[in-house]
Amino acid sequence: MVDFYCASYATPPTAATLDIDDTLDVVHRHQQLSLFNAHYDERCFLPIHVYDTAVARPVATRRSISRYRPRFSNCWSTLSSMPALRICVHFEIC
Repeated sequence: MVDFYCASYATPPTAATLDIDDTLDVVHRHQQLSLFNAHYDERCFLPIHVYDTAVARPVATRRSISRYRPRFSNCWSTLSSMPALRICVHFEIC
């Protein structure tokens, strides 16, 4: 998904503010790969979404941060390959 984001610019931007948010996705009973989240007091998935705040474009989506951490590393390395791009990150993950 990050490749589509980078390709959507004719000329690379000089700066991007990325907003990282989690989204509660409650499951029924004990679905495979679901975990108990004490903050929400629920068994759930907690997908992570990354958006560019200037243009409201999605940059990346992951099912959970612990299982897909290497893919987020790929996301950052792809973004850092854009010349002269300054990245500001804003997140509110519980």
